[in-house]
Amino acid sequence: MEYTILIVLLPMLTFIVLGLLGMKLKACTSGLIGTLSMAVTTVISYATAWIYFTGARVDGVYQKWVPFNIEWLRFTDTLPACGKYIYSVTPYFIADDGERVYGEETVLPSVCLREGAVPPPKSGQGNEKPLPPDWWKR
Repeated sequence: MEYTILIVLLPMLTFIVLGLLGMKLKACTSGLIGTLSMAVTTVISYATAWIYFTGARVDGVYQKWVPFNIEWLRFTDTLPACGKYIYSVTPYFIADDGERVYGEETVLPSVCLREGAVPPPKSGQGNEKPLPPDWWKR
């Protein structure tokens, strides 16, 4: 699976190399480099698809592949003691009679505010009704 990252890297690196050196190379040479890079990327893509779709299934379901795993952002409940406040979002829609119908409140990751900052007010104060199951169809 380590070679699957080449499906993304080869065209990107070829673009950078040809963008920087393309004017210094002959047209035939730069065309050959670009074409060979795309051909290799195509072969790797087909090989990856072949291995995936002809591989073993569990209960008739193809298994998930993770070619590389990185942690993009880390959200934690423990942040430095700098005035931690928790924000929440409550979706709502306006019914035909003009009344707001509130959904389930979602708590967002913790945030640190400056010293002396005022916490935000709680949303959804008042007469909330649960969202109907097909609220997005309106």
